[in-house]
Amino acid sequence: MSTQYSRIAIVTGSSSGIGEATARKFVEAGYGVVGNARNAEKLAGLERELGTAFVGVPGDAADGAVQERLFATAISHFGKPADIVIANAGRGLGGSVKDADLSEFDDVVKINLTGTLALLQKAARRLVELQRG
Repeated sequence: MSTQYSRIAIVTGSSSGIGEATARKFVEAGYGVVGNARNAEKLAGLERELGTAFVGVPGDAADGAVQERLFATAISHFGKPADIVIANAGRGLGGSVKDADLSEFDDVVKINLTGTLALLQKAARRLVELQRG
């Protein structure tokens, strides 16, 4: 457990693109980062590269159990709760809207909308609790 970081951020979708860049910027700024993505190998690579400032939690960011692990990992790895949550995970359709299967739309809505809202609701509740402590 590392307690050297004054602020702890959770960043979903952190294995590539904007999420990865965001996680890197937080680490460069001296923050501890709990990163999340479906790709465990990419997260492990970021852990090796960024050191103890970054810990990965693989899994689907829309999954409630994964969301709980993100918050628990902040405490177990950094010794304090996350005080920043970046809900960056998302996806688009694999092809044309005209040809997409409805189950693919369901997955997009789950990840981009309901999963994001559930994560941010959990974060808001925790942040309010921190203010009472």
